[in-house]
Amino acid sequence: MSRNRVSLLAAGVLAAAVLVALQACSNPAEPSTAASPSGAASSPAATAASSASAAAASESEEPDAKRDTETLKNDTGKTLIKSLGTKFGKHISFAVVSSKGTVVVADPNTIPFTHGFIKADIITSTFVNHDHKDSYFLQYNPDARVSEMKPESFAVKDVKVTGIAASHTGDPIDANAPTDVIYVYEVDGLRIAYFAGLDQERLTEDQLKQLGAIDIALLAFKDAPAWHVKKEASIMILNALKPRLVLPTEFDAKTAEEIRKAANVTDGGEADQLAVSREDLKAMNGTRSIFLRALLD
Repeated sequence: MSRNRVSLLAAGVLAAAVLVALQACSNPAEPSTAASPSGAASSPAATAASSASAAAASESEEPDAKRDTETLKNDTGKTLIKSLGTKFGKHISFAVVSSKGTVVVADPNTIPFTHGFIKADIITSTFVNHDHKDSYFLQYNPDARVSEMKPESFAVKDVKVTGIAASHTGDPIDANAPTDVIYVYEVDGLRIAYFAGLDQERLTEDQLKQLGAIDIALLAFKDAPAWHVKKEASIMILNALKPRLVLPTEFDAKTAEEIRKAANVTDGGEADQLAVSREDLKAMNGTRSIFLRALLD
């Protein structure tokens, strides 16, 4: 064999080895976290996780994946509330877990899959937009009762859910095709209301009637009028409903201080989670805000 042919064969073997190595590097074995289906900026690890999650989800209606049984485990004897946010997504995703373990996930957005896939019994989206709906999370929860921006009432196990028509644009509310929906969760004797992107100068009489006495409100402590997130709306809601607790969703410190001052809300600091009962709330005076830290910072 000539020296030239040997050189060509050696070059071919080397090129094949490099190609195999590159393919191995570009296909991680399994995802470590969920990437944002909204197209928001994310790390290379998050992007790889998205591809792996999507591939797994497409193989069957209910992918064979490890379930996370620890993150939302509730052995407190009370209602448990946790943020499901990550640094890859907005601080808008929350879980409400009844004392019996029924899981509600509100406005899922890049739910982390680090320890497996969180199982939800109920999934609600106040506004059907890319950052209020996690497609991968929905695929891994095919048995969940899903309500997406829909005025309706239903119950799953020991939790009752009511969707109330609202306006995301400031236009008159169309009860049959609303542009936003407020969700109320009745759990363990508590009434918990989730507001997101509500752009109204006031709550209507019908909304107030359906809301009733709200114990805990989740709403934005941020001012982004271009996205229909307005501090004036949060102040209006708090002054109208006067809940015992408010859990900020989207947040910035300066706006938070303005909202607390205008709505006479006491700063209750931060926590990783909230375990609360009706008796706990009865012992409180006025309204207190508690910021629940993201599940993954």
